[in-house]
Amino acid sequence: MNISLFASAAVVISFFIITSDLSHAQTKPAKKKSQTVAQPQKIAPTELPAEVKRAFEEAYPNATLLNSASFVRDGAAFFKLSTLDGSKSRELLYAADGALLEFIESISALELPEAIKVVLREEHPNASIVSARRIVSAAPTLYEVTLKVGEEQETTVYDTKGNVVRKVDTLPSAVQQAFRTTYPNAEILAFRKYERDGFARWVVESKDGKVFREVIYAETGSAIKITESLSPLDLPEAIKETLADNFTGSTIERVKRTTSIEYHVDIADSLGTSELALDASGMLLDLHSDAENAQPNLAEHTSETEASLAAASKVGATTPIRVKLPELSIDSTVIAAPLPEKAKVDSEKKEKRTIIIRRYYAPSLAWVPPLVRIWRPRWFWW
Repeated sequence: MNISLFASAAVVISFFIITSDLSHAQTKPAKKKSQTVAQPQKIAPTELPAEVKRAFEEAYPNATLLNSASFVRDGAAFFKLSTLDGSKSRELLYAADGALLEFIESISALELPEAIKVVLREEHPNASIVSARRIVSAAPTLYEVTLKVGEEQETTVYDTKGNVVRKVDTLPSAVQQAFRTTYPNAEILAFRKYERDGFARWVVESKDGKVFREVIYAETGSAIKITESLSPLDLPEAIKETLADNFTGSTIERVKRTTSIEYHVDIADSLGTSELALDASGMLLDLHSDAENAQPNLAEHTSETEASLAAASKVGATTPIRVKLPELSIDSTVIAAPLPEKAKVDSEKKEKRTIIIRRYYAPSLAWVPPLVRIWRPRWFWW
């Protein structure tokens, strides 16, 4: 009787435990999936959607597009444009349909809200304002201020009341020193940090007179890649000749020099806009065109083989050189001739004298019977 009661109680307790676990599992909120954001990838202006290009040109007709990038967040594509409108730089964030989601524009220190000015005077009396930017989006407007304190720079984002919203990553001192040493008169417009192959990289965008420059630094201050705007008049003569010979009737829209090795030239003609990449000798390294049938007339008067080589040169840096190999003369009698037999080793061996050394050892006492070992005459050798 006691055993049956105990068993019944155990079943009832187990039932309550299972039902409570199930109810807890049902009421437990599901974890939200983390947003996946890919690193921005640079793209040519010709790769921008037509809606984005139209929205930008209508809103900022006098602005110059410096560079553009795209990234994907939760499956949706977004496009970031860095522009210059007179002395005002802007970063514009567009959706694929051309809707402007956010923009960041440079402002003077006088345009900062009075509350932010008071905070800067009280908390950083010895600092100087390097740059200031306004961040406008659907959220309340924010202000990004970069201060120079001694030899270091720090960037802080404030709201309109002067409250600190967040601190922005500051440039490492090695990067700051390298930039100031190389470009003492340049003004830093923006900078950002990204990771590549496990190493931190710093992208610094700056303005040096009429030259706009983007430098990618390692944390040690070593410059990895330099891209700067260039006047068409400053192009090497070899590049000018290549453009005149192969792209007659086109108009140069923009010129960039990358790491003092590659030159990027944007041209426009009746077929659309194209971006060329050339080296200092005038060799065409790459071509991006928004028209499928827009082809440079480099191979206009060449044979089919030469045309295919010219098309293949778009992939690599140089065009492969055709080499005519000499015809091989084959003597069938030599191939059919049997190989000489190897002489037998035994016949070539010379007789050698073999010396065998035999050694004899005196027997030990180990094999002598025990009784004999006890007594033996002195003259007995064992």
